[in-house]
Order: sequence, then C-alpha cells, then structure tokens
Amino acid sequence: MAYQREIQAGDKRLDGRDIEARIEELEGERKPWVAGWNMPGYMPDSEPAGFETCDEAREYIAQEMVDASEALGDGAEYDDRRAELHDTGEALQRLAETAPDSEYGETVGGHHYWISKAENEGLAEDDYNELVMWREAMAEIGRDDNLIHESDWVDYAEELAGDVCDMKNASAWPFNCIDWAKAADQLAADYSQIEIDGETYYVDAR
Repeated sequence: MAYQREIQAGDKRLDGRDIEARIEELEGERKPWVAGWNMPGYMPDSEPAGFETCDEAREYIAQEMVDASEALGDGAEYDDRRAELHDTGEALQRLAETAPDSEYGETVGGHHYWISKAENEGLAEDDYNELVMWREAMAEIGRDDNLIHESDWVDYAEELAGDVCDMKNASAWPFNCIDWAKAADQLAADYSQIEIDGETYYVDAR
C-alpha cells in the first residue's frame, strides 16, 4: 500500500495512519538477505543478489551450486567436484528445516558460496534510518493518533476550542481577548509528547 502523502519529521501535523503506511512501503522495499559466490580471496564475479527471505536466498545458492555442477565437463576428473556441488546444493535446500534463518558460508567445488544479513536490511542508508525512525514512533502511538508539532500547538488549541465550545463568532469579544498561548499551556497537561528526529509533537489520541 503506497502511503497517503509525503511525510517527514518536522511537519506541523502527522497522522498515525500515514506513518504506518510509510513503514509498510519501506518494508516492502527491504531485501534483508544477500547471497553470492566467488573464488576464495577474490571479489564476486557478479553483484550479490538481494532477497526478502532467507529461504529465497538459500534456494538461489542451492540452484547456483546445482547449475555449477551441471556446467562442468564430462571428464572423470570432474566427477568428485560435480557430486560435491550437487549434494551440497541439495543439502542446503534441506537446511531450512533445522536452521530457517541462518547465515551460511561454505567453499564447494573451488568457489565460496554464502548467505548473510544485508547491511541496513537491504535499504539505502537514508531509507533505513527513516524506517527506524517511524518504527520507533509507532511503538509509542496508535495508528489513529494525530501528532501536533509544538510550533503549531497554540493554533491547535484554538481550533480545538472552536470544535468543542460555542464560538458563534470567534473573532469577536470575548474570544478575541483569550490568551491562546496560556490556554494551550494548560491544555498540554492532558496530552502526552513524543520526539521524532529531534522534533517534539503532542499526541492527540483518538
């Protein structure tokens, strides 16, 4: 699900549902497992592949081993290497039963095959940091909560008064004489606060 609108820490108003949707979008881009193979001591022949699950990474490496065994020549000098690659590839596919989410590394047939956790869960650093930020925020609020930035708090208090009080003409006396900053300070006692990336918000729990 694509999130409803562009959001960032520092916005005057934030909605828990928008934060939740942004988390879902970022998590949908994660590739937390990477897998590849190379000759020991050398860089990989190709870029490591990213996967959403360890099972997918394991199946990829297992198939790479099987393919490598089938690509060897027909001579008897390849029989041992072919059998080792084929047997290890099949064993790796069965590994899910005993170690479903484990990293892996093994040198087979002259190449090193590996599976590991991706740095930053496979996201660009900025996206990963954003994901962590929103996850931490959602651990403290609910999806139906609204967040009001401290810089917008006085305006929020005035809006709330308009919603709950009989203010037929809010621009006239006595409403135009109200010290809204003082009213906002008193209102704040009934709200919790949360900090997101150095920005302070009041939580309007609904």
